[in-house]
Amino acid sequence: MHIRGRCSSMAIRNIRLQEKMLPGLLATVIALFCLLLAPLPALACGGLFTAQGTVDQSIERMIFALDPGKVTLYEEINYSGSASNFAWVLPVISVPTIETAPMSLFSNLDRATAPTFVAGEPAPCGFSPNFGGNNAGAPPPQARVSVYGTGTVGPYAYNVIGSSDPQALVKWLQSNHYHVPDSTQSLIQPYIQAHMKFLALKLQPSAGVQDITPVRLTEKLPTDATPAQIMIPMRLAAVATQPHTGVLVWVFAASRFVPQNYQSVVLQDSQFTGDPYPGGNYTQLVDSAVSHANGHAFITDYAQPTSSLYMNEPAELAQLKSAYGYVTRLYTRLSADQMLLDPIFTAKSGLPTVSNFHTVTPAVTCDPFNSWLGQISSGLDASLFFCCCILFTVLALVGAFLVVLRIARRAQKQEAAPQKSREPPEPPEGSI
Repeated sequence: MHIRGRCSSMAIRNIRLQEKMLPGLLATVIALFCLLLAPLPALACGGLFTAQGTVDQSIERMIFALDPGKVTLYEEINYSGSASNFAWVLPVISVPTIETAPMSLFSNLDRATAPTFVAGEPAPCGFSPNFGGNNAGAPPPQARVSVYGTGTVGPYAYNVIGSSDPQALVKWLQSNHYHVPDSTQSLIQPYIQAHMKFLALKLQPSAGVQDITPVRLTEKLPTDATPAQIMIPMRLAAVATQPHTGVLVWVFAASRFVPQNYQSVVLQDSQFTGDPYPGGNYTQLVDSAVSHANGHAFITDYAQPTSSLYMNEPAELAQLKSAYGYVTRLYTRLSADQMLLDPIFTAKSGLPTVSNFHTVTPAVTCDPFNSWLGQISSGLDASLFFCCCILFTVLALVGAFLVVLRIARRAQKQEAAPQKSREPPEPPEGSI
């Protein structure tokens, strides 16, 4: 009876516990469902095209600034070719405000946060104290292309368009003198399925390639909350990518940002070599980390409060520094066949800071005994070293003195022994 009573009471408790947990579980499921439905802020890394299909880009540099209800992107556009063939297409979730940005913004920020390598002291060898120091033939598309915005800014003319049919969208771009290849259809399909719009840039007839300048895009979000995630439409950038193209991202926000669907890597000082110069293997370390992650890795080069930034600040960069509390610099090198997954970065507080200053210890060939001596003596400062030297000298002199004294005494004993042997023996008593 007692056992049955206990079992029944436990069953009642479990039922009540499940009843209490059910609303929370249901709320969690609903929240996750809503999160999946909500589009992530997606800016940067658009497709850069020419009439021949692609254009080489050796590095993509972009800056994100996150505010309540909006995301601002600064992006540097690298292009070489005919001005009439220039076309840049970027997926967006709303009609952005488009401006130009100064090139100095990128160069100054790069200098302030780039990895810096300093040659450290070599490993001690010997006694050395420390002295300081697409469908072909398909019928024409019938889907409508919507134009949400058009205008000019700096050297660029632009349109913000959208369609549910990638073929219709590409045909619209081509008929409006955006030189994009037919293969673009497969690249933009995932973003059309996500109900995103597209910003298309081209150079105005009076502008030349030398007039290309970075752009600043400000995109409003569906909510007034500060975004905790950002996504880069990397797959679209694959159309104009050289092997091992650098992708450099800065995020200005309230806390550090880390990759969510890419591996996060922080390189340690001990991984760098001093040959042929300090940090000379940095690129090899980046490529190795990306390769081990199957092309899905970002290196965190710098993660610090903005107050730690020291730079010759142009007005725009000074404004970023004062408006945001934290800046993260992330870097990777990818080839076109690795750009199969759009990276998502997410805010994560409580993580340690990451410095861009690295001390590289030169490699030294040293035998085991001298290496042991070096490890022991390297912790001694100069005054302690001299004290040890004086003490060692005094002990050596005292030891030498004791040895000499002992030798002298032994010599005296040896001299005294023959004298005793030469003395005549005393006669015994009672002898005549």
